[in-house]
Amino acid sequence: MFRHQPVMALFALIALTFAGCAAPAPATPAPTPTEASSPSPAPSPSPTLSPSPSPSPAPSPSPTPAGIDVVEEFLRQITARQSVEATLSGDMLIGQAFLGIGGEFSATATGDSLTVLETVLPDGRTQLTETLAVGGRSYTAIDGGPFVEEEVDRDQASLAEFLRTLARLEDEGSETIDGQTLHRLVTPPDVTVDPAILGFTDPAFEDVSVAVEFYSQPDGTPELMIATAEWTHRVGDQTAPGSMTYAINFDRFGGSVEVSAPDVAWHRFESEHGVSIGYPEDWAVTPASPTEPYDAIDSPYGDRLLIASEPGPGNLEDATDEFLAGFNETFPVAIGDVEEATIAGQPALLVSMTPEVGDARVYAATTMGERFVALVLIYPEDPATEGLDLLRAFLTTVRLTD
Repeated sequence: MFRHQPVMALFALIALTFAGCAAPAPATPAPTPTEASSPSPAPSPSPTLSPSPSPSPAPSPSPTPAGIDVVEEFLRQITARQSVEATLSGDMLIGQAFLGIGGEFSATATGDSLTVLETVLPDGRTQLTETLAVGGRSYTAIDGGPFVEEEVDRDQASLAEFLRTLARLEDEGSETIDGQTLHRLVTPPDVTVDPAILGFTDPAFEDVSVAVEFYSQPDGTPELMIATAEWTHRVGDQTAPGSMTYAINFDRFGGSVEVSAPDVAWHRFESEHGVSIGYPEDWAVTPASPTEPYDAIDSPYGDRLLIASEPGPGNLEDATDEFLAGFNETFPVAIGDVEEATIAGQPALLVSMTPEVGDARVYAATTMGERFVALVLIYPEDPATEGLDLLRAFLTTVRLTD
């Protein structure tokens, strides 16, 4: 049923993106995830989500239709090639930072899928992440930015493979969830769940333990999948405990689902400056070299995006002032508006500049993580802040890899 695993990879990607915002708490043991229940719709823009009621034992066994083997019927349906629509919900704790997650998932019978997740960040902001998996390719867009084609590791363990080869489950009896009496189905003790099926493949995730369980209707129809994970998250030389619980509520099987690839998709460039960034397909990338210490991404129309970095960590404002002073020595500009922003979940500054000569506009975005990173866009003409809008589009695609 699940040919790809965009949902699981997205949860892990969210953990990576916002780990830098989490205050390390080495003295605090990793919290144990609370057991989730039937998922709620995508969360509203608020800093926390209301906890869901936990499953509780049913007062009496649920009636199972005569002649139905619940486990056998569940496995038959969960491995069948049919379309599916589902609701997603969950929460994540990294150090002292809590994130609430909700959204929707739909997939065709051939495995093409669309995942839409809304993440409520610790400061109350929300981030919308859309992922398309079509024809063996994967595309991601954040906060309405451009879709970027992502690399797909076909040798990596996946939830699709896990479910496709799932041959045994144990029926633990009935539990009541939101008024429904459901069968709780678990993997046998000798079945090992690879953390990679939930997207935990980055070395930043250490000592990962995961578990999955399923809930079905009395006739074996899949109703709910709950996944939990605990790990230690490493950011540079600091660590913080992480935990996650999320649920996939199967809303409908066999309906009409259509998923199409985006009309336009950007490519992705992995910079040695600790940045992974998307760029339009007709732009050309020139990586940094011993003679040119910055990456350059050039459009056919004269636009140029530069990527540079310096060792960190440090103070973002001071580092930005020092960078702009050096930039001004080689390319004299008048500094305009400076506003606060975010880059990959990290605090950032967005600076508008006007060159002393010519009609171009220059914009810089800076952030401080394990290193100070600066992205500078030189835009040939800017009568209506189009250059600033373009830089903001670039920023939605950024991941900090150091």
